[in-house]
Amino acid sequence: MTASRPVGVPRLYLVAARAAFAADLDWLDAIERVAAHAAAHRDLPIALQIRIETPDGAGRRAAAAIERARRAGAGLAVFLNADGLDAGSLGYDGVHWAERCIPEAPSCVFPGAASVHSVAALRRAEAAGARFAAFGPVWSPSWKPGPARGLEDLAQVVREAQIPVLAIGGVTPERVAECLHAGAAGVAVVSGVFHDRAPAAALARYAAVLAAG
Repeated sequence: MTASRPVGVPRLYLVAARAAFAADLDWLDAIERVAAHAAAHRDLPIALQIRIETPDGAGRRAAAAIERARRAGAGLAVFLNADGLDAGSLGYDGVHWAERCIPEAPSCVFPGAASVHSVAALRRAEAAGARFAAFGPVWSPSWKPGPARGLEDLAQVVREAQIPVLAIGGVTPERVAECLHAGAAGVAVVSGVFHDRAPAAALARYAAVLAAG
């Protein structure tokens, strides 16, 4: 199945992780609010990733999330990161593979992206037809535990990559320039926008640094 709209490589990838919220309603409200703010930045390539970590109710949650995102974010590309769900049939524009879910065979018909933590995983993502990859955590994430891999590892993965690489994990607006200097094509964020009390202002700060870089 082909995407419902052209999907390019985002410079800002907004990751709406269900596990980062206490309840479904909080998560869905945040998706709608952030998607509306993101749609206003038409001069910056932005995409939204809906991330659902547990299989319980995943289909229902994925359907509700895309409805909220579409309602607010006209023209915003939306990727689905959820094991076992068909992103295309649910109305998503692309699929995002967790590292453990990167397919062994090429899967190039529907736009794909992948999370990677090493050059070996990057190679698997490239072979599967991923259009871009998110590497990290560069810094320790604020919404979940995880060791930082650092800017040197990011730069190494970028040097080895044949596809654009985004930096993820603890990326604040103040750290964006360091990621770009290491060669990242852009950044992916969770709490930097979704947990900010003023998400529109947070988006503007990220957009300003990315535009300058």
